[in-house]
Amino acid sequence: MRLTFLDRLTNTVEFFVHLEDVRRAQPNWQPRTLLDDLEKQLQTSITQGARLMARKSPCGLKLQITHGPLVLAKKGEPTVTVTGEVGELIMFVYGRQDHSSVELSGPDELVQAVKSTAFGV
Repeated sequence: MRLTFLDRLTNTVEFFVHLEDVRRAQPNWQPRTLLDDLEKQLQTSITQGARLMARKSPCGLKLQITHGPLVLAKKGEPTVTVTGEVGELIMFVYGRQDHSSVELSGPDELVQAVKSTAFGV
């Protein structure tokens, strides 16, 4: 039973990211509205997996899901906060910073460093 949960947790993110890679390679792509079930699964995935995906962050990192919880991805000070829809945050911490629609706040030099960090598993 536990492996089924883990499998669903990781595979959902993998499939989501790779589908978005294809979508976002097209000109004039736009973030899409996600089905509620997918959004909930991605929120569970980012809540439980943020520390693993953000371990290479050069500073503290918080992920603020629009209309959702704040996720502490990496402890530390100073901190950069990344705000966006859950799918966009997944893309960001999966190493697709240039292709995610998020807002970053924090010290300018750290925001730039976070944008160029090699995130992902």
